[in-house]
Amino acid sequence: MKTIHKKQIKDRWDFVDNEGSFVWKNPHSLNQLYLPLCNEAGFMASITPTLNGDSKTGQHTFLLLPVSVEDLHNNRSARNFWVYNEKLGPYSLTGNSARQNAERFTSKDTTDTAVKGEMLAHHLIREDWDNGITSEIINFCPATDNTAEIMWIKIINTGNKPFTFTPTSAIPIFGRS
Repeated sequence: MKTIHKKQIKDRWDFVDNEGSFVWKNPHSLNQLYLPLCNEAGFMASITPTLNGDSKTGQHTFLLLPVSVEDLHNNRSARNFWVYNEKLGPYSLTGNSARQNAERFTSKDTTDTAVKGEMLAHHLIREDWDNGITSEIINFCPATDNTAEIMWIKIINTGNKPFTFTPTSAIPIFGRS
């Protein structure tokens, strides 16, 4: 993704190929956006720009908390990945910490965010200029016989100093049926 600072962009879709893949910059401004994830093994999921959504194999077998279209953006139960650093403290790569949510609507937010959607895969890209962290989280279901959702995380130190952190995945499991 080309690096563009918030002051230079407007909220819009940019289609990036002939397969329907798109990039949406500043996705939290569109609060009804969500994408499907699924595979032929019967795994189904929904996912938003903040990684809210559900995962299931049917209407009675849920891995994550079942949600309706309205619940997708109204609850705090979301897939999340945290890094802990002495300088930052707990820092969410999805932007879901209390501090990040509060700063999102102020001039303190120096993070450029984009969602890339492609056939049955969801990319969340965050470039935090003040803290020197760029991250990409890709969620998809493998094209195998496995009923699974894969979350692939890439973290890049874009600062000028070493960045040491402790990673923690935080995914609230509902596990019904």
